[in-house]
Amino acid sequence: KDTAREAVAAAIRAGAGQARVTIIKSVADECMMLDSEIDSITHSADRTMVIEIFADGRYGRFSTNRIDPDGLKDFIPRCVEAAKNMEEDYDRHLPGRDLFETLAINGDEMGVTDPEYPLVEPSMRLEAAKRGCPDTAVHQDKEWKLVSCENSRCDSIEETYICDSDGNSAYKTETAFAVTCELTVESGGKLYEAGARSSSPFISRLKDPQEVTSEAIDRALAKIGSGKIRSARKNMVVDRRVGTKILGPLITALYGDMVYNGDSFLKDRLGEKVFPEMLTLKDLPRSSRGHMGARLFDSEGCSTADRTLIGNGVVRFYLLNTYYAAKLGLARTADSVSVPVISPCRSGSLGTKGEKNSVPGCREVPGEICASVPEVWDRDAIVKAVGNGILVTGFNGGNCNYATGDYSYGVEGFVIRSGRIVRPVGGMLITGNMVELWNSLLAAGNDPKEYGSWAVPTLAFGNVSFSGGL
Repeated sequence: KDTAREAVAAAIRAGAGQARVTIIKSVADECMMLDSEIDSITHSADRTMVIEIFADGRYGRFSTNRIDPDGLKDFIPRCVEAAKNMEEDYDRHLPGRDLFETLAINGDEMGVTDPEYPLVEPSMRLEAAKRGCPDTAVHQDKEWKLVSCENSRCDSIEETYICDSDGNSAYKTETAFAVTCELTVESGGKLYEAGARSSSPFISRLKDPQEVTSEAIDRALAKIGSGKIRSARKNMVVDRRVGTKILGPLITALYGDMVYNGDSFLKDRLGEKVFPEMLTLKDLPRSSRGHMGARLFDSEGCSTADRTLIGNGVVRFYLLNTYYAAKLGLARTADSVSVPVISPCRSGSLGTKGEKNSVPGCREVPGEICASVPEVWDRDAIVKAVGNGILVTGFNGGNCNYATGDYSYGVEGFVIRSGRIVRPVGGMLITGNMVELWNSLLAAGNDPKEYGSWAVPTLAFGNVSFSGGL
């Protein structure tokens, strides 16, 4: 903290009008097993200083790993001099004292730092990684065999400190733990890959490594015998584990730089009802205490706030840092999303528990929205309600044009028939437009993904174009 404050002072002495310094210090450890043998054990420690210079309407952003006084003595004046050679842009400035977070003092106000982290020993990581290794004598039979398996156990801690020349400062610490398994099985001369993961800010919330490996094996075996289907428009249910592929472009289109540069399909749509009334997307950085991604301040040190980015289909906010807020003439919101949450919903065309399914095949989504969802509204319940279509459990490449919203993704998953998963499919392609896709929303579950900062639930859409089949 003293180093960061002195760096700010040094920048002002060197001729900067304003300055902001961010220091990030991280420590990470990982134990990797490959086919039940130790593949690697790594320990990495890193610290980085980012200094932002605002001088005479000009701006420069610089970074260094040399954070000792001798290294900074020459580095900071050179940064100021370089910034003064940049193009003039008076929209570059600090956000102002009234926007800065004042409560981030001890670093763990959001409860994402595990007090057990200092007690973790290297032997514990190795034991957990070994525990995840499959027993090849048990996990194979005449129908299939395990070709390779990679298991890992990792953890990290990261500290972030921000201060600026307006006298503001904020501090945060966060821990992360993860157990992963990636494997390949062979059956009938074909290879099938799958993986599973458990992660959390807290070691006590991790799944047992054996459970993670069993999940990966089950997912790989479920792919055996997968084939193509006829090209057609179908209902699509997206597993919560891979839903970020669909939600990602929607959130990216809300970023200020994308909007300002004309690269967003939501440009000039602020305040408009672009999506169906049933869609509400929130960002909950403050009320998600204890959840990965929860934070009091963003990368500019400004206070975060829970916001409804899209409410009942209306685009309510863009994600704007200080610079792009000034460029667009709008109020500053946040530099990025923290913990995006989609409110549970279902279309009026979907039956509830005990009701007869009213979506026998692919059909347009009616405009009405149900006021509530069943108590259990997870993947199984949504698959049953949708009736017929494709359950997508993996994306294989593809892309989205953020300017137009047009997308094309390779997918794999399972055929849904009469509300039941009947057989695996692969080698399919979905194409369309993101605005049209989200306007065909059938349901969002109340089963958000258990790991990661993006709390994506099971999603269902109607009238999706599947191609590349028979």
